[in-house]
Formats: sequence, structure tokens, C-alpha cells
Amino acid sequence: MRQYFGIDAGTCLCIGESRDPVRQTPNGAWIVERTGLALTLDQAENCRDVYTGEALGVSVQSIVDRLHQGSAFSLGFARGLNDTPKVLALLVTAGWSGFDPRLSLGVIAGAMALGGYLRARRVAETLAHGITKLTHGQGLLANSIASGLVIAASLLGSPVSTTHVSTGALFGIGLWNEGTDWSTVTGIVAAWIGTLPVAAATAAAVAYSLG
Repeated sequence: MRQYFGIDAGTCLCIGESRDPVRQTPNGAWIVERTGLALTLDQAENCRDVYTGEALGVSVQSIVDRLHQGSAFSLGFARGLNDTPKVLALLVTAGWSGFDPRLSLGVIAGAMALGGYLRARRVAETLAHGITKLTHGQGLLANSIASGLVIAASLLGSPVSTTHVSTGALFGIGLWNEGTDWSTVTGIVAAWIGTLPVAAATAAAVAYSLG
């Protein structure tokens, strides 16, 4: 899409809060555009890609950054839209079972908070860095696709896993940019396959013991 509109991806040198555009010469040296200073880097792929140029007088990179933030907000909204009914379903089931809904809500909220405190950051790190390396534009694309699919599923009344949908979008981008970490992907897929029968067996055992 960006190639169609003539938006180029550039590379910059980041030192502290400063960021200068750079270009590579045929012999492998890097030139800082602003100063003309020549640099030689061991791992050029570790430089952050930026989008050069302007659109309607606004930096394209700034536009991509703002849209990326908006896509993150959209994904958060999509998660709430799809996940809140799941919690409500648990409360309804608890009410049918004779449990106090307020106590059930407290137990559910406590369990979710504890799980988030213990492992949420690790899951976020895996999604952000473990599956594939992303540019800001690719991150925007992954968030937009995931939030669109989850919102569409919510409108259809279908409970889906926002994390699974987001991971699938990242898989697709990793296949395209050939930067997939297959060891991480294998572990995720194994967890997906394993959690289904384990969850079903655990729920059946608990229901049997309570019945």
C-alpha cells in the first residue's frame, strides 16, 4: 500500500533522544544525511525503519505513529467488546448454580487481576517481539486486522480470543517479511492445541464434583 502511494521506508540512527536519517553507500558505509558523517555499523538490520516524506504538510512517520496508537486503542475496545459478555456468562452461570453473583464477580475479577499481574507482561512481550520483528506500519496493519475481525465477531455474537486473532495477524506478517521466529510459533501452536482438551477435562471434572 505505501509503495503504491510513493511512501518510502528509510533508516535512521537513534542516539538518546536524537534521530537522524541515514543512507547506505554501495560499499556498506552509512552516511548521516544532516551532517554527512560516515558510519560503519555491524548489524544494519537493528536500525529502526522510518517513513520519509510528508502528506498534506505532516510527516508521514508522525501520521503512522498516531494511527498506530489509534489501532492499539481500537484493539483494546475490541477486546472489551468481546470479552465482557464472557464474564457476564460466567456470572449468569454462577447465579443459576446458586452462588452469590457479587461473590462470583469478586472471585472472577480477583483471578483475572492475579493472572494479569503474574504473566500479562510476558504474553505482551511475546506478541510484541517474540513472533516476528515489526515496523510501525506492520504493527498498525496487525492491530487493524485483529481489531476489525474481533469487532466483526462480536457483532455476530461469536466469542473469540483476541490474543489468538492478534497472534494470527502477526503470523501472517511474519510469513510475508520472512522474519518469523518458528520456535516461538511452535510453542504457541502447541499451547493452543493443548489448552482445549485440558480446559474441557478440567471443567468436566469440576462440574462433576460440584454436581
